[in-house]
Amino acid sequence: KGPPAARRRALDRVLEAASPGFAEDLSGYQHALAQRNALLRRVRAGLASEASLPAWEAPMVELGARVARARREGVEALAEPFAAWLADLGGGPGGTLRLETSPSGLGDVAGADLEDHLAATLAERRPREIQAAQTLSGPHRDDVWIGAGAADLRREGSQGEQRTAALALLLAARDHLRARAARPILLLDDVLSELDPVRRRLLLEAVRDGGQTLVTTADPGAADALDAPPDAVVRVEEGRLHA
Repeated sequence: KGPPAARRRALDRVLEAASPGFAEDLSGYQHALAQRNALLRRVRAGLASEASLPAWEAPMVELGARVARARREGVEALAEPFAAWLADLGGGPGGTLRLETSPSGLGDVAGADLEDHLAATLAERRPREIQAAQTLSGPHRDDVWIGAGAADLRREGSQGEQRTAALALLLAARDHLRARAARPILLLDDVLSELDPVRRRLLLEAVRDGGQTLVTTADPGAADALDAPPDAVVRVEEGRLHA
């Protein structure tokens, strides 16, 4: 429910772990973006020529196309397990993930044409971006649409629905990493407090067989409804650990 940057970062962290080279591409794109934005400010102030902008636009186009392609493929890979986990956690059918690209038409562009489309967009919007002194479109403004059916859970979901969707996305990311990189350790810090008893039980059952999972909670009876107890329970009382 926060700004797009948080959802973008959540997706990028998964891709950084599962897709070799993505972290370097993203870092290079962000560096070129920062340099272009600094140059846009100088051009607006009359301290530099507009003709100097293409020098930073070239790496933005090349690296931005790679970032856009990886994000597209990542969201496509996460969509099906997200929908399955959302249903399993009590969030209902019709779970949907969709990449909201910037510029908006980029999602319909074939992978081989991404660079040309990004280059044309930068050239077309250059006068406006000089006035704004910042790059107004590009992969740095992507967002992830998270929904159930036709409902946009980012804006229309209740606190419990949003929490359930976030957990479904986390479990989908765990499955994605397990298939492509290594089995991750799942850390869930006080996620049970905003879930009703049914969804709480569904979550705890869901994480039981997916690898090592650490769950913290302030409710000492959180696991009482499980068919089998957790592998280990550690209590913290007055600053001391009790196994």
